[in-house]
Amino acid sequence: LKNKSQNILNYTNKYKISTQNIIVYSVILNAFAVLNLLNRDIYVFVLLFITAFYLQIVAKVNKKLNNDTTRLVRFFGRVSIWIMLTTTLYAVYKTYFNYLNAPILTIFIIIAILCNINYSLKILTKIENNELEERDDANTYLIKKWSSMFNFIDKDKRAHFKSITKFFDETMMIVYFIIAVIYLEYQKTKVSFIHL
Repeated sequence: LKNKSQNILNYTNKYKISTQNIIVYSVILNAFAVLNLLNRDIYVFVLLFITAFYLQIVAKVNKKLNNDTTRLVRFFGRVSIWIMLTTTLYAVYKTYFNYLNAPILTIFIIIAILCNINYSLKILTKIENNELEERDDANTYLIKKWSSMFNFIDKDKRAHFKSITKFFDETMMIVYFIIAVIYLEYQKTKVSFIHL
C-alpha cells in the first residue's frame, strides 16, 4: 500500500497537497462512511471507509516524503485516527447492537490483542535498532513504555511471535473489521428476511 501511495503522491505533488489536507479529507470521508452505515448502505460504507483509511496511509507517506512533520500534523494525524475509529465503532455498535453476541465480540477482542502484540513487537524492534522517531510528546513516551513490557521476551521468541502475528498488523485489522461488519449486515438482513 505504501508503494501505491508513493505513486499517487508522485502524481499529485504538482498540486502541492499538504499532509494536513490529506488527513482532513480522510476524516471527512470517514464521516460520510459512518452516515452511510447508519443509513444501512453497507457497500458505500465499505468503499468510503477503505478510502478514508487508505488516505491515512497516503498522509503518512506524504509526511515522510515532504518532511512535513510539524507538531500540528503529528498531533492531528494521531487524533484523526482515534476520531475515525471511535465514530465508526460507535456506528457499528448502534447499527448492529442486537447482533453483537459473545462469540463475535470474543473473536474481535482476540484479533485486537494479536494486533496489539504485533504493533508492540514492531515498535520494540524499532527502539532496539534506533529507528523510532524521537519526539518529546506523550504519545511516544506511552508507546515506548507499553512496548517495554515485552522486553522480557528474548529475541528468538519475539521473532517467533512476530511471524505468528504478521497477519494482524494495522492494515489487516481494518480488513478483519470490514469482514465483521459485512457478517453483521448479513445476519441483520437474514433476520429481516425471515421476519417477512
